[in-house]
Amino acid sequence: MKKKFFAVMLLCLGMLGSYHTAFAMEKADVDLYYLGRNTMLDNPIYVENDVYFVPLRECAEQIGYEVRYVPSVITLKYLYDIGQETKYDIDNHKIFRYDREIGECNIKNINGLSYISINDFYGTSFGRNIYNMEYDGRKIIQIKSSGKPYQKSDFESSLELLNVIEKNQNGVISPISMKLSLAMVANGTTGQTQKEILNVLGYDTIEQCNDFVSNEVLKWKVEERRSDYKYLNENEGGIHFANSLWYNSGDKKTEKNIFNENFVNCTHSIFGAVSGIVTNDTAVPTINEWIEQQTNGMIKNMISDANFQTALVNTIYFKCCWKDEFKNENTKKGVFYNIDNTQSETDFMNAIRDNQIYYCESFGWQMLGLTYSDEKYTMYLFLPEKGKELQIDDKTINALMKFQESVKVDITMPKFSTEDMYDFTDTLKEMGIKGMFENNEDFSNMYVDNNAMHITDVLQKTKIVVNEQGTEASSGAMMATRGADMTKPVKFQADRPFIYMITKNTNGKQEVLFVGQYVTAKQ
Repeated sequence: MKKKFFAVMLLCLGMLGSYHTAFAMEKADVDLYYLGRNTMLDNPIYVENDVYFVPLRECAEQIGYEVRYVPSVITLKYLYDIGQETKYDIDNHKIFRYDREIGECNIKNINGLSYISINDFYGTSFGRNIYNMEYDGRKIIQIKSSGKPYQKSDFESSLELLNVIEKNQNGVISPISMKLSLAMVANGTTGQTQKEILNVLGYDTIEQCNDFVSNEVLKWKVEERRSDYKYLNENEGGIHFANSLWYNSGDKKTEKNIFNENFVNCTHSIFGAVSGIVTNDTAVPTINEWIEQQTNGMIKNMISDANFQTALVNTIYFKCCWKDEFKNENTKKGVFYNIDNTQSETDFMNAIRDNQIYYCESFGWQMLGLTYSDEKYTMYLFLPEKGKELQIDDKTINALMKFQESVKVDITMPKFSTEDMYDFTDTLKEMGIKGMFENNEDFSNMYVDNNAMHITDVLQKTKIVVNEQGTEASSGAMMATRGADMTKPVKFQADRPFIYMITKNTNGKQEVLFVGQYVTAKQ
């Protein structure tokens, strides 16, 4: 027994070769992300002279490689293709791929484990890109392939608007629709009221606001739209905005319009808004018909009474197929765990995708990005860890998007549709817009005779349909005045409450078109 034990000890010592044994290294307080996922290594990462070292065996096994030791050589064999082989010549500090030298390596023995520099392992050995950054005071090392370019985006106002939806109810709203409605109002106001609106929109001047609308948003709209709902196999889809101004003359018809001519011209040239005059009898059918037409029939009966003097209406219509559609035959019944701790059976779409599917898992969330046929548009789903509250903030979303990667994902998500009407009056007041709801003289740019006008209602009706082919969504907004294994597909199973967004990517920056929550599958 002693001889056998002694022989094993000799073999182990022989395999070490000319390792450099490190004693002066420090443990690194750093998070390591590999293709969108926090590696959560069991063994610590070490640093020496700003060079980071990771445990070779643990990192190799995470990405699907078997590690074999022979004297002075460490060999990695890919479990899913035994022909893929990487070798580290410890004595000569060389890296070989398919028996061809590809670079040098820095391997150290730390507490009896083989450690390799991050650049040599992920960069030289496997051709990944390595980025060092900081997030929320912590050092981050990100191992990426070709993830989406990203610029910090503003999700805070969108998430604040989401508060209008009750926590135990499904719902969807359109931040961009609200943004356009507020921008129209801002052009008709002055003084403190205008400042409050611009502050919430994130602009210092009305010129900046109008610049965004005319040079960015209205360029997105679809010039020609089909009159039916059928999804085509071709690259079909896009977004359409429409804006309008309405004056209710009461019981009598009139040609006189109380809107300031400059305001009408401004909203027409910048927002493409049309204007019209209605009476108490014609207001409801006329405005509802206009909204229904602009949203391709998705939003019906937005208003039910004519108890208003003027109305500013914005609509948004979005329709797009997935980049890769879900197959109908893969849709199966499954259990959704509702927010009230009950369970419901519903239809789940299923697919394994790796074509422009973006993913990140950290900070207690899984984020999945599904690309549409028009690749400027993406639906993001934010799924919290089990037991975690459905509450996400701007900083977390920006971090998840910054670390996202294109990986293979095993997707299970429900088919769903949601439609509802929301009054944003209280929500906007909480966000800091108060002046436009009070009698003041700040509406002098909007009306010929101001008479201390103010906004009384901020309404938005939104509908979204998500199915195997893609997404169809629309919104109408009205403001009225009166007087761990890194190789297997990631499992993303949205069988519990989640938040979702549809965004448009412009040079890496996201503009939120729709944001919603799906918390119950109860019918």
